[in-house]
Amino acid sequence: MRGHVQVRRVCAVLVAVALSAGCKSKATERPPERSAAAVVETRTPRVDALLAGLTDPSYEAWRAGSEAMGAAARGGELAPGEVIALLHAVVSLKPLDDDHDAQAVILSKLEGVEGHAAFVPVLDEILLQLRNDSRGEALGLLVRSPGGFDTLVRIAPRYPDQLYKALGYLDAPGHEPPVADRARLLALARTPALVDTIAETALEWSNRAVIDRATLADLGEAFVRGCRAARDRLAAAHVGHPEEIEPAEIAVGVYLDLFHYLPPDVVAGELKAAARDLEPMIAVFAIVSVVRGDGAPEPAAMDAIARHDGARWVLYKMLAAEGRQSVIPDRWRTQEALARADLAHWASFGTELGKVPDEMALMKAIPIDAGAGDMLDLYVFRFRTLPPHWAASKGWIAGVAGPYRRDGGPYLDGPNTFSAFDAADAKTAEEHAGRVEEILATWRKQGR
Repeated sequence: MRGHVQVRRVCAVLVAVALSAGCKSKATERPPERSAAAVVETRTPRVDALLAGLTDPSYEAWRAGSEAMGAAARGGELAPGEVIALLHAVVSLKPLDDDHDAQAVILSKLEGVEGHAAFVPVLDEILLQLRNDSRGEALGLLVRSPGGFDTLVRIAPRYPDQLYKALGYLDAPGHEPPVADRARLLALARTPALVDTIAETALEWSNRAVIDRATLADLGEAFVRGCRAARDRLAAAHVGHPEEIEPAEIAVGVYLDLFHYLPPDVVAGELKAAARDLEPMIAVFAIVSVVRGDGAPEPAAMDAIARHDGARWVLYKMLAAEGRQSVIPDRWRTQEALARADLAHWASFGTELGKVPDEMALMKAIPIDAGAGDMLDLYVFRFRTLPPHWAASKGWIAGVAGPYRRDGGPYLDGPNTFSAFDAADAKTAEEHAGRVEEILATWRKQGR
């Protein structure tokens, strides 16, 4: 990737989403709905005490009030009428300071309360009066309340920045929506302000097989428009808004991964364009999506991505999870090539280089006899970054990847992959590799 973008964090999010394919949720019956009309708001001494604790200017009293609120909610002490009283009272509460907001605390603690149909009209009434940071918590309580889903679908366009919070509760035991309701929610993809969030939800649900391709088919054009908008944001971020690069990049990756569930005639053009993108972490997700959709990537595009050390790690990781790594050119599926990818991926941690090295070269492949007929190989590389990166002044640095079993076929995730950022020419390859006993101990601990 270009410059300072931290590939590791982006990959971690996207690969985790992508590798969740095949995990299916277990349906759970919803609890019986209780009548909203049967509950009357009840302002009890307990409610007054809880509110007093969270409005006291003393930090000690505030902390005690927060703990008391959580205990009452988790312990099932609060009656529905008391919860309604708290919801009505919360809109008038002001934060003590940036770190002590009674409104947010009360609503977050109410996550421990069982939802009730009577909460739905109250939440619908107060949502506009809440601060932004509190609305997500309120939406979560709304979704967990019988009848709240219908209200969520109706009001979601008002709260695009908080919708993700509510969606996080949709598959909690007892709250799984039926397929028809899932389709209604996914239809919100036609609302531009919501399409990014809906795309992520659609991908998760598709991976878990709780919706089918037919449900998504009519939304293909909406998701393509969302992807183009996210790519435009990414291009603009590279011009002068580095803090916006990562979220835009993640959004594009989600769309591209989702596309293999959509009709090929709708997404083919977008995938082809993205596969040629100069950003390796964009192109790699387009190519994976093509393969998952049983398509054939353009050879030039595949080779361009496979030769990139950071993108090769993502490419192999995602395709190997489905047994499709054979589509990667042979030259990029050797153990040395995957060892390079392992070290590049490790280096892209924000706590390490924060990027894939600009140049890498093999110093030596060191054989290790693990006994019982097992032969391992540890790869020692030298690598460097170019200005203006902070590590450019270090010149060539040594790093190791592995060890890998010779008879295991090429694979990723060597347990000793690491660099101490020592100068490459300061030691021999064997000295950079470390003590064989320690290497074997780590390898055995990993169950290799």
